[in-house]
Amino acid sequence: SLSLEEQFYLVWPTLLLFSGKRRATLFALISVLAIDIFRTATWSFYSVGSRFMRTEVRADGLFLGCLLAIALSDLRLRNWAKKWSHYAFYVAVPVFLFDALHFHTLLPGHESLAIAIIIGTTSLHPEMLLSRALEWEYLRTTGLLSYSIYVWQGFILFPGIREFWPVVFSGSFLLSYAFIEQPARRLGRKLAARLRPAEVLSAAL
Repeated sequence: SLSLEEQFYLVWPTLLLFSGKRRATLFALISVLAIDIFRTATWSFYSVGSRFMRTEVRADGLFLGCLLAIALSDLRLRNWAKKWSHYAFYVAVPVFLFDALHFHTLLPGHESLAIAIIIGTTSLHPEMLLSRALEWEYLRTTGLLSYSIYVWQGFILFPGIREFWPVVFSGSFLLSYAFIEQPARRLGRKLAARLRPAEVLSAAL
């Protein structure tokens, strides 16, 4: 899953930079539909072993997140979504719960769509109970550190460090966040602002 994310970080910013937001949006939409059709047609093959983690049957979830970010960067679409998204939210939650209980390898397209709707709705409606719960200080801090935690979680599995794993693990992701992730973010924002300020930054928000 980490290699899939790294592929995404290389492909999507490059696509935005050289093709622009409109073409990138079209590419993401076509990719979502194509991957969903392909996964459905080859379900029995990719549900065996570790094949379910391969890019060609998982990337649609990432592209759905891109489409959500682009849609919410448009003021008209954002206002429309804010008006109607809470209705979609109450449909998305049971769909997500059903899929989470029934699909343990390959993820169907409607599960990724449900997740995108839930994320979009909670960000648009901070007054919702779930939104307020997600703003809990400890959850927010975990969210900020989540990528670094994800990268270094393998330390938990190393039997050699035994009782020292909490120190090694926490030290790893904190140092990674401070000295790798944050500097890389600042560099990325500078490059984006210099190369194509309005379009790239609006899509990244």
